[in-house]
Amino acid sequence: MVDFDAVIVGGGVAGASAALAIARAGGRVVVLEACVAMGRRVGETLDPAAKPLLESLGVWDAIADMHHIPCPGTVSLWGAPRPAERDFIFNPYGQAWQLDRASFDEMLLSQAEQSGIPIWRGQSGEHFERVGAGWEVKLTDETVRASWLIDATGRRSSVARRLGFKRETLDQLVAIHCSATTVGDEDRDGRLFLEALPYGWCYSVLVPGGRRVFSLQTDADLLPTQEWREVAWIVRCLRESALLSRHIRQQRYTFSDPPQLTSAHSGRLERFAGDGWLAVGDAAMSFDPLSGQGILKAVKSGLQAAEVVLHNSQASREQFEAYHELMWQDFVGSRKRYYASEQRWRANSFWSRR
Repeated sequence: MVDFDAVIVGGGVAGASAALAIARAGGRVVVLEACVAMGRRVGETLDPAAKPLLESLGVWDAIADMHHIPCPGTVSLWGAPRPAERDFIFNPYGQAWQLDRASFDEMLLSQAEQSGIPIWRGQSGEHFERVGAGWEVKLTDETVRASWLIDATGRRSSVARRLGFKRETLDQLVAIHCSATTVGDEDRDGRLFLEALPYGWCYSVLVPGGRRVFSLQTDADLLPTQEWREVAWIVRCLRESALLSRHIRQQRYTFSDPPQLTSAHSGRLERFAGDGWLAVGDAAMSFDPLSGQGILKAVKSGLQAAEVVLHNSQASREQFEAYHELMWQDFVGSRKRYYASEQRWRANSFWSRR
């Protein structure tokens, strides 16, 4: 039997951030990561506001040493006939970054390991049992005991659901991603391009490795049953756009891998915390990718969870719940306002639902 202050199930951004914060304050924590190695992930923009938080975890220098791509700003065609440009020149934290998400997540776990945090890969916990004031978590060949159990399993909310808590969803949003490479070294534009469409919206970013990601967001029931599985379908959709179609015409892209479908719905757990347990990151709540706040939210959530574990009090848990409730309400309001700002297709199913 091994004792810890917290067992974190899930080694993504939120789980790793919580682990690093707990360990830096002298706490004992273990991370259970079901995957032996991080698989293919879609690129994501790191908001400049994440920099001071990652500095507090002691990992910013490691991020700066990686080959992420600087993102100087955004170009969007949304709710207006002409594109709007926004740059980060006046942001006090500097520019944003386009990430290789698999490498980024793996870096966080590696930093945690270097800090002495046990990362048990291929483990997700076979059984969780409340024993006294703590938890017993049964693994394949081991049982660990901890004061706190943290669900960092992403949109599945696996731990909380096994404890009997339900997850609520606002929509059926899915994302269809594909990536392409250019001939030679033609594509160097690190800005984020985003555009509203009659049946959803799309974006494109340049990611490390000489690839550009194209992503289309729509509701699951609005997808053609089989067509979306072919690159030709998403390319045809992008060519119907105004902003991204020009981007495609200006470059010579080679599409190799088939499109990838992922869930992108907005949703939350009915509770963010309970007797000795917490949910962090997407396990607590998942935001529409339109918010661009995925990584920032995950880091903030992990830091808040660390405060609960370190203080180990009812007051800190209540503060954690209130913080996440406020974060959710702010997101819901922002989501409604931003979708309402696009009126061109308000009678279409995708837009009328929002």
